[in-house]
Amino acid sequence: MSRSTIHGSIAARARSTPGLPAVEYGDECLDFRELERRSDAAARRLSAHGVAPGVFVAVSLERSAAMVVTLLGILKAGGSYVALDPAYPEARLRWILEDIAPRLAVASRAMRDTVPPAGIPLLVAEELDDASPAHGTDVAPMPGEPGAVPSEGDPERLAFITYTSGTTGRPKGVMHVHDSMTYFMEMIEPYLGLAPGTRFLQFYPLTWEIQALDIYAVLAAGGTVVIPPAGTETAGPGLVRFLRDARVTTALLPPALLAELAEEPPLPALHTLAYIGERCRPRTAERWGSGRRLINLYGPTEVTVAASASDERPPGDAPPIGKALPGRELHVLDEQMNPVAEGAPGELHVGGRGLARGYWKLPELTERQFPQDPFSGRPGSRLYRTGDRVRYLPDGNLEFLGRVDGQLNVRGQRVERGEIEAVMAAHPGVRSCAVVVQGEGSDARLVGFVVGTPGVEKELGDRLADELPPAMVPSFLVPLERLPLNQHGKVDLAALRAHRRRGAGSRVARPA
Repeated sequence: MSRSTIHGSIAARARSTPGLPAVEYGDECLDFRELERRSDAAARRLSAHGVAPGVFVAVSLERSAAMVVTLLGILKAGGSYVALDPAYPEARLRWILEDIAPRLAVASRAMRDTVPPAGIPLLVAEELDDASPAHGTDVAPMPGEPGAVPSEGDPERLAFITYTSGTTGRPKGVMHVHDSMTYFMEMIEPYLGLAPGTRFLQFYPLTWEIQALDIYAVLAAGGTVVIPPAGTETAGPGLVRFLRDARVTTALLPPALLAELAEEPPLPALHTLAYIGERCRPRTAERWGSGRRLINLYGPTEVTVAASASDERPPGDAPPIGKALPGRELHVLDEQMNPVAEGAPGELHVGGRGLARGYWKLPELTERQFPQDPFSGRPGSRLYRTGDRVRYLPDGNLEFLGRVDGQLNVRGQRVERGEIEAVMAAHPGVRSCAVVVQGEGSDARLVGFVVGTPGVEKELGDRLADELPPAMVPSFLVPLERLPLNQHGKVDLAALRAHRRRGAGSRVARPA
């Protein structure tokens, strides 16, 4: 595969299919020609404000066509960006700004107040994206024409940083370079069938590296990035109606959200649906996989979206996390980094192309989490320690077993959350569920949360007591209308740990 930049890959597509729709948001539709012209204009204005290779730009952007234009403008100017999530506490945003020391910030007009004061210029995205003749964008040249912004650059240049939770209590910045992004983009295009005519839902926030898929890979393939209106991502019926009305053909959504959504009205255009980040319950997979291709993508942020995939659905079982995607190398190792016996559990290590560069200003953590690859024979090659326990199945698929460090400790006994949740999810009256530990020390108790048919807790409690050891049976089962989700669409375990029962719930009777 060739080495390129994100914006270079998209510019190449614009040269070949300039009139195809690239970005849709509400009544606004940018074809590839207009996207290139506007992002070129944005790049020139950003360059005039000092954006260049090695310069960071902080962004706080609403979902819109201007969002895509702004991101491409930063990359074309040679800069790198970091997305600020307005849902984060101000102290966390300030810490991120201090950590990266951006030259300037760009915010949507409605989000200017979400950027903490940092003594740097604050530009308005809609003004960077002004397509009026006064800014000259109506005569801006296309890629390759005289006067166009150069569409290439150093593939090893940093494109953006995403921040994830750190074990020290401080977030850690994952560095994503152009080469890793474009490698993933080229690799995932044929696997998902991305092509002109694809209409891909842009769902995930910019604080995830998934923008490599739901924005950049779609554009490089000639597809259309379909952006939902504000608020649609958390509104179940509204999201389904949008998928129908916008004729979305391909989407990537969190399993926890799929479990809560009813496919009403029907979605005849949606032929490919992928999910990532968590297990998908068998009944959810069966419901959403009927009549379409359902794909389980697996990959931590550090491996750039996905390292493996599967579209297989064993009857009654949670789908496996699949086999290695092209160019990825998957190793199941013990604590001494030796391969485990066939079928034995171990920690998954990912090698091959497409890994993140490491952690911003954390060289020791980078060295620990990205050790040298002793298996490839390629000088300088690295692995990424995922922290996930897996095993190979006889058919060559990987089965996810849980986190190496993700066991729950209840009064000195370690139990697997996933095993408890699997028994709960197997009950026909349960749509979704989660288990957490509430309390500490001798007061620690397992508490299960259930979304399902009214009164299912009693019958479910009996099943848990029959099928699990006493230490793995939740003390309480609490009914909820829906599981809380965090800003990334995953089950918000912190909110469940803080949940206080108010009369609702069922104490589970333990066997004598």
